[in-house]
Amino acid sequence: MLKAVYSRLFKQKFFNRLLLAYTMIISVTICFLGVTIISSIEHSAKQDAADSAKQAVQRISSYFGQKEITMKQLVQQLYLNPYQSRDMMAFLSQDIASYTSDDLSKADLIKYFLNASSFQDRDMMDVVIYKKNGGNLYVHSNDYTLSNGEYLNANAGLYAEMNDKFRGLKLTPTYLQSYNMNNKKRIFTISANLLGETTYNKSIAILSVNFNTDRLTAYFKEQLGSGYPIDILVLTADGQVICDTTGRYYGSRYPYFDEIQNGKQEATLDRRSMVMTTISEDLGYYVVGIMPYAEVMAKNQTTKQTVIAIATFSALIAIAVGMISVRFFSNRIHSINKAIRKVRTGDFTYRIPIGKMTDEIGTIAENFNQMCAQIVNYINKVYLSELKQKEAELVALQTQVDPHFLYNTLEIIRMEALSNNVDRVSRMIEILAQLFRRSVKEGMFVPIRDEIHYCGLYLELHSIRYEDRLTVDFHIDPTINGYCIPKHLLQPIVENCVLHGIRGEDTAPSQITLRGSYLDGDILIEITDNGCGIDPNLLARIRAQLNVMPLQPRASIGIANVHHRIQLSFGPQYGLQLTAPHGEGTAIVIRMPAKTLEEMSEHVQGDFG
Repeated sequence: MLKAVYSRLFKQKFFNRLLLAYTMIISVTICFLGVTIISSIEHSAKQDAADSAKQAVQRISSYFGQKEITMKQLVQQLYLNPYQSRDMMAFLSQDIASYTSDDLSKADLIKYFLNASSFQDRDMMDVVIYKKNGGNLYVHSNDYTLSNGEYLNANAGLYAEMNDKFRGLKLTPTYLQSYNMNNKKRIFTISANLLGETTYNKSIAILSVNFNTDRLTAYFKEQLGSGYPIDILVLTADGQVICDTTGRYYGSRYPYFDEIQNGKQEATLDRRSMVMTTISEDLGYYVVGIMPYAEVMAKNQTTKQTVIAIATFSALIAIAVGMISVRFFSNRIHSINKAIRKVRTGDFTYRIPIGKMTDEIGTIAENFNQMCAQIVNYINKVYLSELKQKEAELVALQTQVDPHFLYNTLEIIRMEALSNNVDRVSRMIEILAQLFRRSVKEGMFVPIRDEIHYCGLYLELHSIRYEDRLTVDFHIDPTINGYCIPKHLLQPIVENCVLHGIRGEDTAPSQITLRGSYLDGDILIEITDNGCGIDPNLLARIRAQLNVMPLQPRASIGIANVHHRIQLSFGPQYGLQLTAPHGEGTAIVIRMPAKTLEEMSEHVQGDFG
């Protein structure tokens, strides 16, 4: 029973044996090192991050609380100096239409007080006293000149809330305030009620201190240093933003304030984060430190990578030990790799020695040998046959042109001989001899200059016949003369222009124009005549014939022949385009790649060799 199970699962299953050996060794090593060490690192990182965040929040809370203490000290200084307090309170209580010299001296006391108070804290922007009786504003600014009108509008609600019954301090969220030269600054304000001299139940003025929010935020960032990435927010008791090191939430209520109020150390804000919070007992503001868990983990990425490297090294040791047990199998795998390299270099005759082994490796080797045999058979019977057939089609199309050309040329000479003009016939035969000599000696591809010369000779034959009734113009860009095209490519098209484009005996002279140019790596040759064009039905049949491949033995060897020869040589993106409005002449544009004779030969050999 056990022997049968072993034979079925292991003796004939090479990869089962390999998988069993590696799995037992690697699984124990990776699981032990990975789970134990990385888990310990993550726990330690979270604890360290929590302690760091707690310390940062406590430092910043203490620093921000100093602003509250500064405000209380200013109020105390005002009341602890009886002389100053009496005169200032008397001035602030009075509704004075016109000021006496004594009133002005009391007003100077306010200026002195504001000036002295402005040095209490380096983060102060302004010290302001708002006189309720008359709505006057007394300001001392440290760095910039406060825009009084905008400031009064911004704090109108604050002043209304601080009525006769209000005691203690009032804290505003951060807002934008204009200073001189349209300079906008973010500030927040701490205010206190000033009560009257004779009765302490009536508010006569409000003392306010404006603090520079950006300066506090910069200080917070300096305190955080380069340790764990912590975002700091200072929020009012109802969640309005006072300070924000990210700068994203000014001017609005913090969207996750409800989660902050829950007091949990872990919360899902815009992402899962660690949250540390302190609350002021007097003003009720929150100092919040937020540390995303993803960044906490990223901070310890180097340590984790070190652990992974150690685990990887341990795994490599385990793999090295395992390799000893599979040495027997490695030799057979190497033989398969050797065969694959042979095939990759094009040697499909190599075969893998199989032997008597019948496991997966033996099956792979046998299938590989069969695959190579099938590939060789396919190449011999299908692929090479198709290439030879393609080459034969190209040669057949080429050879179709010469007999047809001979027949038409001899017909021209025969017709001319009937007119008994011996000199003209002599010249025509001379031209014919040159054309035949060129057809015999030259190969499949010729330079454009030679093909144009060939067309010129051919058209000269027709010019002799038609005398002044046929004119020919050549406009060939000299830069394309050195490129090559298939031989006899232009002659069939020129022949069609002569046979179908020359006007009747009693019409105006006919004209054939050849233009050649270079465009984006291609050669463009345009052949036009001023004949009567092509009937629309015939034009449709000709265009349909261009799409039929291969060309049938009895099919036309003119335009279709040229088009198919180009496509056989260079691909379906090349060929010719035909336009022939009825009664307006015919225009044929040939497009093919610009290649020298050497490049053309290499191209054909690459296709058919």
